[in-house]
Amino acid sequence: VKKRAGMIGDATVTGLPKSSIAFGHTRWATHGGVTRANAHPHLDCTGKIAIIHNGIIENYDDLKKEVLASGHKLKSETDTEIAVHLIEEKYHKYIKANHKNALREAVRLTFNRFIGLNAIIVMDLVSKTFIAAKTGSPLIIGRGNGENFLASDGHAILPYTNNLYFMEDNELIYMTPDKIIVHKTIDG
Repeated sequence: VKKRAGMIGDATVTGLPKSSIAFGHTRWATHGGVTRANAHPHLDCTGKIAIIHNGIIENYDDLKKEVLASGHKLKSETDTEIAVHLIEEKYHKYIKANHKNALREAVRLTFNRFIGLNAIIVMDLVSKTFIAAKTGSPLIIGRGNGENFLASDGHAILPYTNNLYFMEDNELIYMTPDKIIVHKTIDG
């Protein structure tokens, strides 16, 4: 994870290891100031689940109280970090129950709790999969040859593919480099 704070357009990240999976995010401050700690991505306590987010989780204060009551130590002032810890809580519950789609269900149930217009992309660093959900904020899938993309603006991925799918509100996707599954409703 590399984080930088500063003017949008001046951001550069160097020194990352080679990888077949990655994501990045340029953030406008909504909760918390423009600091390195508040920059995305945010990680769960294990460092194996990462999240980036567009939008404002309007019920952030109530959800933050729940996260703190569960014993999480926050490293930022953002609603996004609250989201990753809520996902983490549900994910570990489903893993213990041997649920087949633990991360997808954890993301779905957490996302359904948000009030406001949001788009999230969650990366499982172990299985190298992405789960994304949206309502209101844009999210676009790009299908490539042995690679897939997610972006909030199609121009960001047009150099790599012109096979685009504009996610609809209340859709959730599961993505690997060679597979995309779209769930037509995040409600179930």
